[in-house]
Amino acid sequence: AGILAALAVARVRRPAPAGVLALGLCGAAGLLLLLFAMRELWPLLHDGVMLVLTLSSACLVAALAWRPPARVPRGCGWLASFGRLSYEVYLSHMFVVYSLVALYRAVDGDPRHGWLWYLPAVGLSWLLGMIIARGLSQPLERRLRSAWAPIPAGAVRGEVAR
Repeated sequence: AGILAALAVARVRRPAPAGVLALGLCGAAGLLLLLFAMRELWPLLHDGVMLVLTLSSACLVAALAWRPPARVPRGCGWLASFGRLSYEVYLSHMFVVYSLVALYRAVDGDPRHGWLWYLPAVGLSWLLGMIIARGLSQPLERRLRSAWAPIPAGAVRGEVAR
């Protein structure tokens, strides 16, 4: 959904600011609804809650892409880093989740306090994403970009200055 939203943003004319705001509010409202009312929504929608999640996320991605560029507010750089590391976090977060679930079971965790495990899961997922980005993704991206960089016009004929 995020990729489709990004493709739509690249091909569709930007709506008026009120439309962008409405799209963002709809996306945020859908996500908040799922966050706080999943128990009530599930009996009504069943697997349709995934559609609400997907469409809400797509609306939010489009609205954020269409909004005017903004400076990252002071103290929110860590949050912006999640965006830069989103792919690495996406690919690796389940290693953290499965490890924490195993640890939770090993210590016979209390289900009433299970929500406390989310904060370390998020932090460790970010950390693993950062390690993968710095140790693998970014070095490979630099290599690929330099290997596929356009050849200067005179280089083909041997006219490049040394």
